[in-house]
Amino acid sequence: MRMLAITLWQPWASLLAAGVADVLNRDWARPGILRPGTWLAIHAGALVDANAIGSAEAGIRSHWRDAPDSVCTLPRRAIIGAVRIEGYGKNRRPNGLAYATCRIRGDNSSCEHRPFCSFWGTGPVCWCLDRAVSLPIPIRCGGDKGLWPVPPDATQALRQAIAGARP
Repeated sequence: MRMLAITLWQPWASLLAAGVADVLNRDWARPGILRPGTWLAIHAGALVDANAIGSAEAGIRSHWRDAPDSVCTLPRRAIIGAVRIEGYGKNRRPNGLAYATCRIRGDNSSCEHRPFCSFWGTGPVCWCLDRAVSLPIPIRCGGDKGLWPVPPDATQALRQAIAGARP
């Protein structure tokens, strides 16, 4: 089966690929093809989130010890890693506080509901992640909106990185 990717602005792509952030926030429900245990490639798009430049960089560095001096130096237009989806949930605090994500594990026929708190879970839909693999050398390629299929050469490199990172 082909691996899927999602394109994200920096620094959010790097925070996920480095395993610093453990929630991918979306405003759309999970696609049925992305079940818990599925790996999703992280593609750093061409843009940097303007809200993450300047004063927000200090906050990012407080969570990410290896953060670069500027988010503008992070790789762009490349697949930089992959994350494994553990489950899905919703932000239970509409005021924007990010500490009330409910994690749902399993498929619709057998779900385990348990509380999960994450600084990163702002929602409204939270894709909860339990593993991350960062590629030592980003794979340059174009991205797309939504979920898109990873090119075959990149899929092979990602699968090797995932296999090498397993405990």
